Amino acid sequence: MKKMTILLLILLILGCSSNAKKKLIVTDLINAGNWKEANKNLDNEDFFDIENWKGMHLYVDARLEYDSSDEVTYESIVSKLDEINLDSYDEELESQIKEFKSEIMLLKEKERKEKEQAEKEKEQQEMNKTYNETWGKIKIAMNNGEFSKVASYAFHFEDVDKEFNAIYNYANYHVSGQDDNEYEMISYLTNIPIEYEGKYADIIMKEKLIYYSVDEWRNKEKEAEIQRNKKPPHIGMTADELYESTWRSPKDINKTTNSYGTSEQWVYGNGRYVYLDNGIVTSIQE
Repeated sequence: MKKMTILLLILLILGCSSNAKKKLIVTDLINAGNWKEANKNLDNEDFFDIENWKGMHLYVDARLEYDSSDEVTYESIVSKLDEINLDSYDEELESQIKEFKSEIMLLKEKERKEKEQAEKEKEQQEMNKTYNETWGKIKIAMNNGEFSKVASYAFHFEDVDKEFNAIYNYANYHVSGQDDNEYEMISYLTNIPIEYEGKYADIIMKEKLIYYSVDEWRNKEKEAEIQRNKKPPHIGMTADELYESTWRSPKDINKTTNSYGTSEQWVYGNGRYVYLDNGIVTSIQE
């Protein structure tokens, strides 16, 4: 029994010594950057029992993928490195793997930014193409006096481009004129700043001066800005706030007073009503 125990200890020592040597062989290859030879050894079943075999194999695979691929997939490399338990490595190899992972993360972020920039440039090129094509259509429609078409073309950019916004409002000014709707005509002209100096500044200024002077237009623009900042009626408003809303003053007010307080119906026309109880908006009808 004693002899058997001694024999087992000897075999164990020899096995540990053998595993240590095999691990040293792979570690030396890794430190030398000989990834193919390291991978060849790790694929040998005689090396499967060395300590941290899986982690070493993952690291070598990541290195081979990085060195051999024409188009590196950083996500795949990072995934391999994330599987490695660095807590069980010696300091030298741990430091090497961490350094490589940091390098890959930086390259991955760089690639992401480059792709993002490329996508933005592509979007801008497509936008410029559409922009130029739209202006071509607008010029033709303007020359033909087809203002409905002009407004339709300019609509797609009027929220993001001052030039399109000006021509959109100018076109709608003419469309409203076809219906003899002077209120809308003035409203559309007011939306074009008196300081506008774009492509159609001369003809727009000519139309604006038919109605008001430059100073009068400036005042109207200020009034319009005040109106744009006003809120539409909503539940909970006070009577004073309702006066200052986008609906302004009502055409008529019907008031009822009883033991519970005062109820009011503000009549705005076109089917619009606001109801107040004791000075607070409780209902809105449109």
